[in-house]
Amino acid sequence: MGRVFRLIHWQLSKKLLISLLLLFSASILAQKEDELRIVGELKKDWSYFSKTEIDKFNQELEYRERSSDYKNLLRAKAFIIKGDHDMAKYYLAKIRGQTNNLEIIKKRYSAIIEFIQGNFEKSLALMDSADFNNNDIYKQVCLLKVSNLLALNDIKRFNREYKLCRAATFEFGTFDQFWLNSLSEIKTGDILLLQGNRIENLRRVLSDSDFTIKWMKLALYINREDVIIKWLPSLPPEAYKNKKIRELVGFAYYRLGNKEKALDFIEDISTPNTENMRGNVDLQNKKYELAFGRFQLALQQKQNSLNALERSIPLSWILGQWEAGSKLLKRINNPNLDERKLLALETAFFMKKEEFEAARRLLNLLEIKFKKKLPIELELMQTYVALREGDKELSLISSSKACRQFDGLSCWIQMQMINWDNLGLTLDREEQTKDYSLFDPDKLKEKSPITPMSERIFIDQRDIEELDNFEIQIVN
Repeated sequence: MGRVFRLIHWQLSKKLLISLLLLFSASILAQKEDELRIVGELKKDWSYFSKTEIDKFNQELEYRERSSDYKNLLRAKAFIIKGDHDMAKYYLAKIRGQTNNLEIIKKRYSAIIEFIQGNFEKSLALMDSADFNNNDIYKQVCLLKVSNLLALNDIKRFNREYKLCRAATFEFGTFDQFWLNSLSEIKTGDILLLQGNRIENLRRVLSDSDFTIKWMKLALYINREDVIIKWLPSLPPEAYKNKKIRELVGFAYYRLGNKEKALDFIEDISTPNTENMRGNVDLQNKKYELAFGRFQLALQQKQNSLNALERSIPLSWILGQWEAGSKLLKRINNPNLDERKLLALETAFFMKKEEFEAARRLLNLLEIKFKKKLPIELELMQTYVALREGDKELSLISSSKACRQFDGLSCWIQMQMINWDNLGLTLDREEQTKDYSLFDPDKLKEKSPITPMSERIFIDQRDIEELDNFEIQIVN
């Protein structure tokens, strides 16, 4: 019996011991978790890591950063193709500095963006980097460098760079050097090329689709689209399957005034150029809403399409799309445009949207840019905004200036402000200020019978004549 009790006692003790061990282990684990958390917070202290762990950590960090850089590079390239250069610059800026071997690609993309935006000096400065001196790299970028020199009209350096680029790209073949050679001939004023004679001599190579595209672009560049149409029968049937070729053929027909054939060739093609062509045709047919939609499609594919922007902004005004017009105006990036005119147009859009506070800020800026001598159009805008804001003093000043420039409406406003305490507040009144029910313009246009006026005679004319005949004696 005693043996049984001892066995039971041992079993209970064993279970108790296991329970105590489990509790102790849990306590140890909780303490270890706290220690690990503290170590995690102190990761900056590399003494917690072995050399192998540090190397592994650095490799993982480098891999993550490089993966991120490649993704940003691909995004930048996609936005360059799309025409959104601001977003392209944003993603290029996220790529790490010169320690990264992607820096040279980043510079090249930046140079392309500057070239597209017309900043040829900046583009050339990026191309002059020593990173591009390596021959394997130089032959990939020298055409861009030559194009910049061509735009800057640096003839001496252009000739030198052209020879270097031609030698570096010689292995590409004659067809690949076609555009480079054409640039040189255009710059040197080759009469045969500019007259189109040399283009016609190149018709023998129209069997190559890639070269055909370059040939057609050159013909369009020197305004010889008639040559393209002339040699269309020489194109092989498979060339018409190439959408780029059909787009260029359509563009040639469009320039020659054959809009119907141009639309036939680009029927199933949607690119910025084709949408702009369709939009232009709709615009000529006064289908303004349809044309506006075409240009918006072009801008979706190329956000800086100048042709689409220059047509969309006036159309947004005609169609009353004030918000769209205001946004489109901000996308224009043309250094040749007068900044003051762009600001004036933006002010007009704000006025149409009745955002008078924003219009006031722009008018203040324009006043500074015009040195407080605003043109009459801006004085009229100034008067209107001041009236709508209830600024009586500014309304008087601006309308007075416009009145002195012989604007009748401003003179009328000057007179009305004598009768009204604040004409601007009167404009905001909802009740009717004058009854126009008796005024009918149509009645003023109708012919009315002419009846002689009947005059009541108070003094007979004969009496007056009799009195005139009497001699009058003057008594001294």
